[in-house]
Amino acid sequence: MNYLNIVILLICICTGLPTKAQECAQVENVILIHGIASDKTAFGHMKSAIEGDFHGCTNVYEFEYATGDDSKTIFDFSIDLDRFIKEIKIPIHQRISFIMHSQGGLVGLAYLRLIKDLPIFKQIKTFITLGTPYHGALIAKVGRNALFLGGRLKESKVSPFGKKELEGMSYGSATLRILKESLFLLKKINSLAIGGFTRFKKGVAESDLVVPMYSSNPNNIYLSPHGEEISDNDIPFISLNAQHIRALGRGISYIGKSCKNSLRACNNPIAQAIAKKLIGVDAREESIDIEKKSFRVNLYIKTANRPFVMAKKNDSVKNVKSSSLFNFTKKIYKNLYSKTIYGRTNKDNSEITVVIRNLRGKLKEVVIPVSPGRTSYVDINLDT
Repeated sequence: MNYLNIVILLICICTGLPTKAQECAQVENVILIHGIASDKTAFGHMKSAIEGDFHGCTNVYEFEYATGDDSKTIFDFSIDLDRFIKEIKIPIHQRISFIMHSQGGLVGLAYLRLIKDLPIFKQIKTFITLGTPYHGALIAKVGRNALFLGGRLKESKVSPFGKKELEGMSYGSATLRILKESLFLLKKINSLAIGGFTRFKKGVAESDLVVPMYSSNPNNIYLSPHGEEISDNDIPFISLNAQHIRALGRGISYIGKSCKNSLRACNNPIAQAIAKKLIGVDAREESIDIEKKSFRVNLYIKTANRPFVMAKKNDSVKNVKSSSLFNFTKKIYKNLYSKTIYGRTNKDNSEITVVIRNLRGKLKEVVIPVSPGRTSYVDINLDT
């Protein structure tokens, strides 16, 4: 401690002014993680607003990573995050909170997967995601097709997005299949997922114009290879009128200058929800309910031969469409194909019937539960 710090401490003691050690029952450590092709500016004045709310009892860190690097995956970024946290040396008695935008939430989830069996996991307090595509985003596939010629190019000099980042966030990717298995970790901590919708004069879009609400909602329906249905609906999720980035409207992660001194005093429902969650208060009352109709199904088909998928017509499900087949054989899983199906329904407990066959004539008909505002995952072994 230098001479100036000693003098300041003595003045505080003699005048009765509180020191940081005296007034901070618990020092908060908050880490902000931006999304793809972005940086810390995506959060606007979030850092100073959090510091203002905790009156000097918080450390706010901005983790920036090499988004745009064609060779790096979401899992690589999670390793970089692990290294970053080790370097800032947070004491073991202090808690750690995360606020993440878009792909940043997937990086955070991959980090939880990395540390789930380590002592530091017990330090994790709060996990807040803003427009995170837990189950994929169409723009990722569009970007991969346009900027990397459908994946045929190894790198692109004009793309602000990394090739493997786009692949990881595409519907039906191996990355999302792996991370889905780690969503249960969000039930062990103080988590909150915020998804955006967009109001127009003639209606409401069930997305923040980039990530649909059935993807920003981590809760999902899972159908096992044995036909067992498992619904995960215990992760707090709220929907608010916000857009994915500030350029599209009210940015879901952006805190404006008028709120730079406090989230709690900010006239912004997203700021209010974040402020409540950081102190452990249930923020679900901030949610704005809208009528949801859209759903998506991520099919993962294990077979040695290329499968063909067809969805049957159903009176309760409309506008059913599907994506092209994606082959994971040369990637992470052996002989695994994925296909996504999407549509609209007004009923909470709807079903679609899918017929799957391969070139050798093996065929299965699967009844898949779907629900508006949800993603369903289905594992099918066509060879058994």
